[in-house]
Formats: sequence, structure tokens, C-alpha cells
Amino acid sequence: MGQPIVFCPYTIRKLSVYQPEHTELAPSDRVRITRNDAALDVANGDRATVRAISARKVTLELDNNRRVLELPADVPLHLDLAYATTVHVSQGTTAERVLSRATGAAQGDIGEAPALPFWCAGRPSSSRGPLSCAKS
Repeated sequence: MGQPIVFCPYTIRKLSVYQPEHTELAPSDRVRITRNDAALDVANGDRATVRAISARKVTLELDNNRRVLELPADVPLHLDLAYATTVHVSQGTTAERVLSRATGAAQGDIGEAPALPFWCAGRPSSSRGPLSCAKS
């Protein structure tokens, strides 16, 4: 693996630590950008669709502006599959339909602190109908 190092986090700026994971991608897969990149003009949380994959590049189409982005396939990509996500990651996004499963403490009544994750996942937009809830 390498030699351990000792450092003081207060003295190092913009430190990022990642655990590499092998994820297979295919055309039409939904992905989420997991790191800001000013050079590529993408932000953490941006969603995209995989359009093509070759030995040299991965081609994405960004959801927010339909821009096509080509990423080199020979370096680690800061991507995650985006078929499902936590309510915290999904805050601020818009979806036609949302399927949310509240378990444990998140099953409180709307307005109570434990129900906050459910409220974030299910709050309807002003142009949609009311939020429907069922208690099991």
C-alpha cells in the first residue's frame, strides 16, 4: 500500500481523501458527479447520463444543460451511480416522481424533527398536487 505519513490537518489546505472503487458503467447509466471541477465546469451533485464508453473516454450528457462532457477513461473518475440517492444528496433537485421509504425515527409526523428527512424527500412543488402519505 505505501508508507504511513503523519501530518497536522490544520496545516494542509484543500485536502481530499477518497477510497477508489471499481464501478462498471454502460451507455444510458445515470451518474452523479461527486467532486467539484472548475476546469470541467461541473459541481458535486450534478447528474448526467452516460452516452458512450471507449477505451480512452467516457462521454456524459449533463442533465442541467444537456452539455456533452468527455472524461478520460485512464484516470479515476469522481462519479457515482445515481439510480438511488439519500434525501440529503437529493435536496435541491427536481423529479417528476419520488419513491421514498421512511424507516425508524424518520416515520414521525410531518413537522416533527425526526420527519425532516421525509419532508425533504417528499415536499411537493407549487405546480404539483398534494403530498400523499401512508403509515404502515
